[in-house]
Amino acid sequence: MEVLTDSQLKVLRKHKYSVAGQSCLERVFLSSACNTLVEFFPRWVAPNLITFIGAICFIAPGCYLLTVTPTASRQDPEVSSVFWICLAMCNYAYQFLDCIDGKQARRTGTSSPLGEFLDHGIDAFATIILPLTAASCVLLGESPALHIAGLFSASSLFMMAHWHSYVAGKVHVNPMVDVEEARAFFAFLFLLAAVHPLGRLFFTQPIVVPWLPVALTYRDIFFGVPLVFILAAYYICFTRCRAMILQRPASEQFKLYAPLIQLIIWVIPSILVCAMSPLFRTDPQLVLITLALVPVHLIHRLLVMNMCKSPVKPHHPLLLLPIVLLANSIVGVVPEQ
Repeated sequence: MEVLTDSQLKVLRKHKYSVAGQSCLERVFLSSACNTLVEFFPRWVAPNLITFIGAICFIAPGCYLLTVTPTASRQDPEVSSVFWICLAMCNYAYQFLDCIDGKQARRTGTSSPLGEFLDHGIDAFATIILPLTAASCVLLGESPALHIAGLFSASSLFMMAHWHSYVAGKVHVNPMVDVEEARAFFAFLFLLAAVHPLGRLFFTQPIVVPWLPVALTYRDIFFGVPLVFILAAYYICFTRCRAMILQRPASEQFKLYAPLIQLIIWVIPSILVCAMSPLFRTDPQLVLITLALVPVHLIHRLLVMNMCKSPVKPHHPLLLLPIVLLANSIVGVVPEQ
């Protein structure tokens, strides 16, 4: 990331975090529960420390799971029920601490751009760990199309949400289903894998639907139905951003599309890499997490540029990664290893 100029630093110091709306889970339970829990934290506890501890709670066991389940299929070693329960509890801990950190910052008057960057920056990384751990949970590696769609849709939607924040100037939370509901849903999958007699094999059981020409499994339902809502969220986010961009001067409109251009440049070759690379067939989790680290960095840059009120450039050297990997898959110049 390039060094910020003096004028950008001046704007950054004046930045104030702004959010509009609450999701359904926040309104019903999460926000009020965290308002109570934050009172148990001493005022000297830094909000950023709470953010970091929450991230470690989930990302550490999530990364461990990815090392022992590289294919997210039945070829991997069996994971004990105790681990799935612990992973679900760690996910809930991360969810609560991620909500408490902002309340602690407002409670102690220590809100800062660094806190916003750390909070959303860690969320960007967790957005790729969470779908991949869920993929291991439901053996999604046996369904490559859903495996690819599950991760790329989550990463893309998170970047689309930050593009909306970049255009609107504040974070907008979907009033029905947002990231909190997604975390709770994945934790439910972990608990289901732990308590069901079949374990992870439950998700591979067929569902008999007489009027459907194709055979479905519980895995297809648990991952396929959310993809429909994600596609609807894409459309809503794009139409809202487009409407706001059209109200801006013509000279600024193209610059505001820069994050969307970056997203398209990343998604298309990344999907082709997964479809063509032999490495994806042997180590799909490794390939997916490598490709998904690209939008994580792009979101980090977008966060900083948004707080500095600076334009985002549509090109970035890191976008060459999926293109180079695609060229390698086609030509085979560089060994897969």
